Amino acid sequence: MHWAGPGINFPLSAEDLPDLLDEQDSRSYSLTDADDELMGFGQFWPRDSETVHLGRIIINPLFRGQGLGKAMLQLLIAEASQRHQPETFTLNVLRDNPRAKFLYRKMGFVPLEYNSMPDMVFMALDAE
Repeated sequence: MHWAGPGINFPLSAEDLPDLLDEQDSRSYSLTDADDELMGFGQFWPRDSETVHLGRIIINPLFRGQGLGKAMLQLLIAEASQRHQPETFTLNVLRDNPRAKFLYRKMGFVPLEYNSMPDMVFMALDAE
């Protein structure tokens, strides 16, 4: 399960998920429809006093192509900005996820290869 990061192995149980996703001072957000079906999920947490990392951003495949990735990213940035006033936002994206990489670039994130991994691209956005 690539979306959750290298510290989380698949399979996992629903009971274990909250503990696995816990990061120091993190905030988690989900998008649901009128029937409470999960449409998307994302988190953020401070990396240091100037940087907030956005992570574990995922949109349910049944709801992709409807602008929810952009909405989730905007929500995470707005909430993190209000809470932490960072100078920079960072995230990682799988190299084999062209749709997410396109969205992040469109939203202003810039790839930084020197911080990337073989299977992931590290990206940064200067806060405005």
